[in-house]
Amino acid sequence: RSYITMTLKIMELAGFQISMADNCILIANQQVTPPNFEVESDWSSAAFWYQFVAHSKSAKIILTGLKRSGIQGDECVADFFEKLGVRTSQDSGSIIIQYDSSLLSSGPLHFDLKDVPDLAPALILTCFGERVPAVFTGVNHLKFKESDRIKSIASCINSLGGEMKVVDDAIILNDFPESFNSVIVNPFNDHRIAMAMAMFSATGTSVTLSDQNVVNKSYPEFWSHIELFDLPVTLV
Repeated sequence: RSYITMTLKIMELAGFQISMADNCILIANQQVTPPNFEVESDWSSAAFWYQFVAHSKSAKIILTGLKRSGIQGDECVADFFEKLGVRTSQDSGSIIIQYDSSLLSSGPLHFDLKDVPDLAPALILTCFGERVPAVFTGVNHLKFKESDRIKSIASCINSLGGEMKVVDDAIILNDFPESFNSVIVNPFNDHRIAMAMAMFSATGTSVTLSDQNVVNKSYPEFWSHIELFDLPVTLV
């Protein structure tokens, strides 16, 4: 629903009159003259930098073109990762993210992913990498992404030496290995699996990834950006 709502908000910015009730959207025949407006950067892609900060503990990342405007449902990544110790602050036209252990929430965490499925790979693998017990609900539609992300994420976690439980419409993490296995990952033709596993290497785990071009769908500069950091990622 959040992606539908985002589309409607952008159309309203362009001057369209729209009405919505329950699952019905009505857009009458109308003439509009769209104004100039700035398109925000992508909060879904920002999730991987939140993952990086949560794993690295010391990084300070500035992401330009992002603001908490309420247009993108995925901006709730800032609230989700605050529970994992990542602080978000707003600068002019940018956000700054850095680690703050005082923000860490105790006890098993709960995340509802029903309206924000694109956050799942980064969020689930962050909790696994930080050994944070967590329950993720509203996940059934993850089966219908670029890959079956329930199976894809489970495969990655199994390869790393852990286990992910799936019960009805929920994913449960509560069992973690003492150390993580080095892994070779084919990202299942899924850009978000590739990026989440690349950022997992910030835990110090060696990650080898094939099919590096898969990120071109949403973030073609991704590999050049993470080259700025000395991560144990190998591309083949």
